[in-house]
Amino acid sequence: MIRSARALHLDNRMAQSGCEIASYARENSRITFCDFGSLRPFSLEVLPYIDYAIVSRNFLRQLDDKKDIREGLMFLKGVSNGPGTVICTLGNNGYAYITDKGQYISRKSIQVESAIDTTCAGDIFHGAFIYGILKEWNLETALEYANHCAAISCTNLGVDLEKLSSVAEPTAVRN
Repeated sequence: MIRSARALHLDNRMAQSGCEIASYARENSRITFCDFGSLRPFSLEVLPYIDYAIVSRNFLRQLDDKKDIREGLMFLKGVSNGPGTVICTLGNNGYAYITDKGQYISRKSIQVESAIDTTCAGDIFHGAFIYGILKEWNLETALEYANHCAAISCTNLGVDLEKLSSVAEPTAVRN
């Protein structure tokens, strides 16, 4: 299955087996993503095989509650020649990331009139981000699109796929 895929998205709940799977994917030129919601065994061991690590603020706190977001992201980036890009989702406070060149950038969340249900907003963020990367958008464009989709997903009770599918692709990448 990995042979026919362009990307691999893991959850760090399966980090131990994820090391082998992600290693195989990388060896076969697949883009690898991992969702790090909370610190689990083998979380740090899988990092060297991940191109895009998306961590929660909770994950960084569990790692070391004395580090600020930037320090936590820099630490993760440095783990065994870790991921090319490390992103931290911050819920209604947006996201922050370390670029492949080590630059720290933070962005605010998209404000919506009325947030009704935040269930799945993180998953929507991940999926939209992966979509943008696979469409070969630049990092900032993919992140802004993901941010927008996650915000829109909070405006209904449950996920409204029709509303999400109406989110326009960024103007800069439309043909």
